[in-house]
Amino acid sequence: MNPPPTTLLALLKRPRDEQRLLAGMTYHIPLEQAKHFHGTTQIALYVGSWHPQSPFCVRYRATIVDATICTRAAYILDEPMHPRATERYLVLRVSNLITLDPVIPSERWRRISVHRINDDALARTPELGQIQRTSRRMPHSTDAWEW
Repeated sequence: MNPPPTTLLALLKRPRDEQRLLAGMTYHIPLEQAKHFHGTTQIALYVGSWHPQSPFCVRYRATIVDATICTRAAYILDEPMHPRATERYLVLRVSNLITLDPVIPSERWRRISVHRINDDALARTPELGQIQRTSRRMPHSTDAWEW
């Protein structure tokens, strides 16, 4: 039996990350957090307090179409002196980006990094904190990846 489809739940940390997503249809994840990516075909993106229209919610969803590995400096050209400029990142190219309407608010969760969640649980949850009650923890595997 195949495992249920999963979505990668990730954080848009800053307005610049949202701008990169909207302009270039890409999202980047530090390679050490990329173990959660394996086997996912969708990404849902959470925005924090910085977002003017809808803070603390899952605002976007997209299909992952490609993934590459590069240094942060090679991907984000305008930040060559960033403290993590030489670290490797997984860069996801996405398509079919939609702004969720309604968004999925988060009344309790404020700190989100990268998680895998069941597609069905994400689709039916009215509040992000309820995913813990509606979805079992999804296993991850790095066996198929050779960094």
